[in-house]
Amino acid sequence: MLTCESIDQALAAHGRWYIRLRCAIETGHTVFTPETTTEACCELGLLLREDPGRYQTLRRIHADFHREVGRILSLAIHGHYREARVEFEANTHFTDLSTALRKEMHFLARQMRWQPAMNLAEPDQGLSRPETTYQRS
Repeated sequence: MLTCESIDQALAAHGRWYIRLRCAIETGHTVFTPETTTEACCELGLLLREDPGRYQTLRRIHADFHREVGRILSLAIHGHYREARVEFEANTHFTDLSTALRKEMHFLARQMRWQPAMNLAEPDQGLSRPETTYQRS
């Protein structure tokens, strides 16, 4: 079940993936493969699968983020360091996805913290969803 604690853990994992990807781009070496970067290999992805009817926005952004990480990782491990570095830099699809993912996780965590106090029947009432700048590929 998705909880505030699991979202906090997912945010920390997101930061670790950022570092892993940067290291792979800089060195060309990693223990991960593009196949191991899918959302099915991620704790958050597994939690989202437990409740397929909820968290559709998070599920979509999360899956898109993992696809983009896999694509950039593939560039890096196949020696296309320059292209991988360009894709990893600011103002790219990757950074837009990364930002959208973090915003959505923060939004849901705030919602979960406020919902019991507000006694909300619908999970989207009471807080406004963050605007995202990324366009789904």
